[in-house]
Amino acid sequence: MRIFLLFLTIYTGFFIEVSAQSDSSKILDSNSPIKFNLDFFSADKSIPQATLSESELNLLNEGDFLLRKGYGWISDRIADLLNEEVRITHCALILTKGYAEPHVLHSISNDKINGVFVEPLRSFLKESQQGSLIAVRIKESGNKTEEMVFESKRILAKKIPFDLAFNDADTSSFYCAELFGYVFKNIWQRDLLPEKFNLFGMKAIRMRNFLNPNEFEVLFNQFEY
Repeated sequence: MRIFLLFLTIYTGFFIEVSAQSDSSKILDSNSPIKFNLDFFSADKSIPQATLSESELNLLNEGDFLLRKGYGWISDRIADLLNEEVRITHCALILTKGYAEPHVLHSISNDKINGVFVEPLRSFLKESQQGSLIAVRIKESGNKTEEMVFESKRILAKKIPFDLAFNDADTSSFYCAELFGYVFKNIWQRDLLPEKFNLFGMKAIRMRNFLNPNEFEVLFNQFEY
């Protein structure tokens, strides 16, 4: 039911946006049933992919977090629904130890991946919009950073799928922020991502929690450049 309501909400936003388009011939074919403009669902690659400068890359350490806005209509709808001041829609944990190049650990669902996985940072950047990267670090982490990374890798090993229901009460699956909210509670014994978005009984973690200056230090913010 939660999944249905989520997609109903996303679809409603889609329908309103499509209905507002002036050229209805792109949506409707007068000689056939209603058809959607499939280009609307495609990723808008007219926006270049994100890049990191050498100075930004040098700021990243194991245990930091990289926030981004992805491509495609779903990322746009999520940003709209969450009503974020900064339109970030995804988060990932930076991993450097044991790798020849930086990697990220995160949870995502697409045609190839469903759940928690690790990929090179350069691959992550290909699915991130230019000028949409923010790096943050947990304040007063001490030795807990290593514990956090270990706990995240433990969840990775369990091959936990992506949480399409956005159900924070169910730990059998995780969406991106839910994964780290769960890890934070286990390591810090408190909620570092307390602010939620409530819609039809669904409580999704707001991405702006990662910009709370009481809990996180911003290393760089490309939205401000």
